[in-house]
Amino acid sequence: STVSFSFHNATLNGQPNSYAADIIDKRFWWENGTEAERNAFWAALGEEAKKLGLIWGGDWNFKDWAHVQLLKNSELAEVKRNSDTTLSYT
Repeated sequence: STVSFSFHNATLNGQPNSYAADIIDKRFWWENGTEAERNAFWAALGEEAKKLGLIWGGDWNFKDWAHVQLLKNSELAEVKRNSDTTLSYT
């Protein structure tokens, strides 16, 4: 990703504290997203995520089918303020 900060790499008290995950099915990986859509994997992921009170990237204008997150996008600035952005996770 070219994004320098996101819910994926947040920290809290100097420790990794991710608020988001990308979930894929090993049958489709990233390269075969259309096949995953045809097989209703993305729809099932979104449905289950929302049942758990999570936010699903498939609902966004820019579809991020594999993405689920705990917090609203409007909360990202606050999470960034509370994160140590100098830490690197590779």
